[in-house]
Amino acid sequence: MRLLPDLVRLLRRLAADKTLPKGVRVRLGLLMAYLVLPIDLIPDFLPVIGHADDAIIVAFTLRSVVRRAGIEAVRAHWPGTDDGFAVLSRLTGLNRAADGTSAAALPDPQRQALFHRPPGGPAGCDG
Repeated sequence: MRLLPDLVRLLRRLAADKTLPKGVRVRLGLLMAYLVLPIDLIPDFLPVIGHADDAIIVAFTLRSVVRRAGIEAVRAHWPGTDDGFAVLSRLTGLNRAADGTSAAALPDPQRQALFHRPPGGPAGCDG
């Protein structure tokens, strides 16, 4: 599965989307800067825990994006497969971030709307 490259493209697309609130785009820009800078909360050379801080910060940031912009915005910009989005949602808790409920508790049409890409995509998105 290509989760990491798809995640990087997702972050870039969301940060460039002028329809999202400015605070969301700034937050995403700061996240991308944090991920490329060599300074970390926990040094990456420490086994397992060194990369855990990056994953936790990404998860918290994506949850805050979903709360402010909606799961639909994240889903519309997701460049990967439906399975990849489902994995991302489970790992980061996006399926619960939108309104505090689990996607499993939603009626089937709503669950389908969360996890399946609408036909076409946002205009101007690169692949």
